[in-house]
Amino acid sequence: MARILFEHGFKVIGLSDSQGGILSRRGVGMNPNHVLNAKKEKGEIGSCYCEGSVCDCTNYQKISNEDLLEVETDILVPAALENQLTGENADRIKAKAVVELANGPTTPEAEEILVKKNIPVIPDVLANAGGVIVSYFEWLQNTNNEIWTEKKVNEKLEEIMVKEFNNIWTITQVNKVSFRRAAFILAIGRIVEAIKAAESNKK
Repeated sequence: MARILFEHGFKVIGLSDSQGGILSRRGVGMNPNHVLNAKKEKGEIGSCYCEGSVCDCTNYQKISNEDLLEVETDILVPAALENQLTGENADRIKAKAVVELANGPTTPEAEEILVKKNIPVIPDVLANAGGVIVSYFEWLQNTNNEIWTEKKVNEKLEEIMVKEFNNIWTITQVNKVSFRRAAFILAIGRIVEAIKAAESNKK
């Protein structure tokens, strides 16, 4: 995710792994590819930001995973563990939006607090759906004895993700509910339609 955001012009100011994180002291941003290379060489992200053999230990600092969640930023992306945003730390979250790439990183108590703070949470069932969709694409290719290019897969994935985001966005606006609740409304509505269609076919 960090690489994708960086490639699209976003400024990545912090990254973490299971051992801890690294934060830009001045908000200048960092190249996730270089951080990953440093991690491969040293086994950890570390307190320095390295580009090739040149390391900058002045503009970057080590930070705990817990403190990194509370950094002031536009987008916070919890992407590994569940229950990272809880009733205990949600009030200290300073991000303008949360995008869940982990499964269940935000507890219900935390989300209630974030919503009251006008911090939108893009839920895992939407933001993290790409892997399941691409698995379906794999099944479809195998079923039809086809081989799609990566470009075709990405184009089809983007089409579906954008469409479903727009569907959920519309529900949030019409019903004045959170993104998660809107996603559940959409999903349950489709299940009801499928049940009705199955019952109708039996008659």
